[in-house]
Amino acid sequence: METKQNILKGAMILSIGVMLSKIIGLVYRIPLTNIIGDEGNGLYSSAYQVYIIILTLTATAIPAGLSKLIAEREAIGEHKEAEHIFKVTLRAGFICSLILAVIVVLGADVIADLFFNGENVGQPIRVLVPTILIMTVVASLRGYFQGLGNMVPTASSQVIEQIFHVVFTVILAYYLIEKSLLSAVTGATLGTSIGALAALLALIVTCLKIKKERKPVLEAQKNYHQESNKVILKQVLAIMLPIIISTCVFSIMTFIDLSMITNLLPESLSQLKASGLIEAVPVADVAHLEIGKIATSLKGQYGFQYNTFINIPISIIVQIAAASIPAIAASAVINKRKDINEKIKMIFKLGMIIAAPTAVAFFLFGEPIIGLVLRKATGGELLSAGAVSLIFITIAQLSAAVLQAMGKPKEASVHAILACIVKVVINYILIRIPQCHIFGVIYSTTICYAIYGSLNLIYLYRHFAIKLEWKQVVVKPIICAVIMGAISYGLYVVMNLLMGREKLSMLLVIPVAIVVYFVVAIWTRTINKTDLEGLPGGKKLQRFIRI
Repeated sequence: METKQNILKGAMILSIGVMLSKIIGLVYRIPLTNIIGDEGNGLYSSAYQVYIIILTLTATAIPAGLSKLIAEREAIGEHKEAEHIFKVTLRAGFICSLILAVIVVLGADVIADLFFNGENVGQPIRVLVPTILIMTVVASLRGYFQGLGNMVPTASSQVIEQIFHVVFTVILAYYLIEKSLLSAVTGATLGTSIGALAALLALIVTCLKIKKERKPVLEAQKNYHQESNKVILKQVLAIMLPIIISTCVFSIMTFIDLSMITNLLPESLSQLKASGLIEAVPVADVAHLEIGKIATSLKGQYGFQYNTFINIPISIIVQIAAASIPAIAASAVINKRKDINEKIKMIFKLGMIIAAPTAVAFFLFGEPIIGLVLRKATGGELLSAGAVSLIFITIAQLSAAVLQAMGKPKEASVHAILACIVKVVINYILIRIPQCHIFGVIYSTTICYAIYGSLNLIYLYRHFAIKLEWKQVVVKPIICAVIMGAISYGLYVVMNLLMGREKLSMLLVIPVAIVVYFVVAIWTRTINKTDLEGLPGGKKLQRFIRI
């Protein structure tokens, strides 16, 4: 029970950090979108996606891989070995990121010409280079803390990073827009570097404090066998390389999505315009715009509005996965099979409790939700179309985390590659169909993650006899979410008719929907006594609702 509660609390801490940082991020989208518009968002998305790919190669896998290695050593009392693994990983990661940073600086214009049809994004890409170096160190520190079972530094540094990112992104974009749109986009990307630097400073302060607290534990360890750097790097690469490949595949896939949108979408839009159906495209004043402007605006909606909102629940799911990897790995290293199964059931259930209601909300209220945050509710139709994918993304992400924790990251990466190959083919077919146009990218994403999650679950069942309790962890959360959606949508329609104010109606419906969902979830035993005990303040809540 204690280990389950630790995972829940760790996941909750990381999720709260992500939620706060995402809320802050949503707030800054309002002025930033108003400053640079959909066209600026399109340029920003292109540059930012290049950065994400490089970050994936250098930093994204470090927290998951490093936390697993450190948790395994800590579980068997090898504290000094855990410290040595951290130092070796930090040095190796920084050297790799430095090499890639130089390549990006020299090749930014080539990347812009090759993948983005000559879009002027070379300058914003170069501005993001320092962030690559900073985030590698940040990722190493976060992985170190998570391996020790301390999720607070990761969560707090995420909030600090986002605050500085938001403030400087908006300020720089505001003052540079008078010069040119490109200057404003470049300034916005510089805000990312400033946020990363703030997070690094916060983590360094925390690290110094924790090192001091761990000193007695390290000194008390008598037996210490220092493995060579070469041996440690082999261990690190054996775990991280498949994670990097798996994560990088999806980052590259988003990059390919944007590239395919840039190169294939104009043709579909031209066919729509020729057939007189262009007004069906969700872009303001679309009938009077050039095809290139329409395509860039749609790419901005997809890369900025759609990805911003859809990534809020996904980010929380990723944090649940991050919290589960060291915990499951620690149980696996001492072969506690029952404990492993309980933890897996718990993380899938928690993930679906978050994903199911969010998917229903996005499906029913895509446009009103975006309209709450942005002046123009563009991207709402895309958000509604992509809502179903949240269910499959959750299953895929969590099953991949379990494979990584069980020492099978290579299999997860192979499954990711296969799923993304299918996605590229479907992209090519659907984007070129005029009636699908940009929605083809969203439909292919749903299919891609359905394949990825299925392959992961099949492998877990065949090789570890791990089987999901579908009714409890998947079906029941979805049923609760559908009931919530029906009640919420009816209430929204009635309130909108009575008041005639969509934003106010949406604001009033959101808290009602949350309460309805949890009441139904408790009534149907989707959320039970054990689940509440694992949450911060859960025992008090348990007494209050009497379950």
